[in-house]
Amino acid sequence: MRNRGQVPSNVGLANHLYMSLVHGCGRVILTLEGAVSRGLNIDLRRDDVYDEIEEAPKVTLDRLEDLVRRNSFGVKKPVPDGWSYGSAVYHVPSFFNHSCMPNTVHYHIGDMIFISSSTTIPTGSEIFLTYYPFLHGESVQDRNTKLQVREGGFSCHCALCHFEIENVSIVDPAAKVAKNMAEKFKAPKWSESRKAVQELKEVRHYLFKQFNLPIPGYDSRRIPMFDTKSPRQFSLAKLLLPVLYMLQSSLRQQ
Repeated sequence: MRNRGQVPSNVGLANHLYMSLVHGCGRVILTLEGAVSRGLNIDLRRDDVYDEIEEAPKVTLDRLEDLVRRNSFGVKKPVPDGWSYGSAVYHVPSFFNHSCMPNTVHYHIGDMIFISSSTTIPTGSEIFLTYYPFLHGESVQDRNTKLQVREGGFSCHCALCHFEIENVSIVDPAAKVAKNMAEKFKAPKWSESRKAVQELKEVRHYLFKQFNLPIPGYDSRRIPMFDTKSPRQFSLAKLLLPVLYMLQSSLRQQ
């Protein structure tokens, strides 16, 4: 899926959306999270354009800005002296719900968003993306704390969260070890040492063993493949990935 959005600030985007509503399009945003208009029959497969003779929906800029904060993506684009940061609301992707174990990956190029599946998605199944990357060894508690403090905060109840809550004895010790390595890695002298390489290899071995999964041989040119439908393997992968990045970085520095 490829979609084009807008990349101004929240206030600028709210103004832009207000003018779109006045001129006959964009009603779809009114049915997003924190909706200000219910009962609209919106077909996301079609452009949301309506006859200008219809009465424009009644909505204030403050309510539109609230919808933007709840449902927009953070986007950056290159400018002559660096990067320009803004927000983007998309016709379809802004409706996707969050999962810590998403079945898609997404990335931005300018004001466009590209979404592709990361696993086979059966017909009629919900498409999820992740609202945060969560690639730093966060525990289920860490993830939900971040989700709860966002605009329109909530707690996640995805398959990964359920697995980690029910398997605290597996996940919590593994997360603590991964975080300990991340703290050590901040010290340049440690990360550049042979001791770092040895410890990180031991942590890699420990993580596979902790999750009771086969330990593959280490190859710095390849990242292990995991079943993205398995909460156990997904949980291991989220902790293992930062450890592998640190290990490869230490090897390069030496």
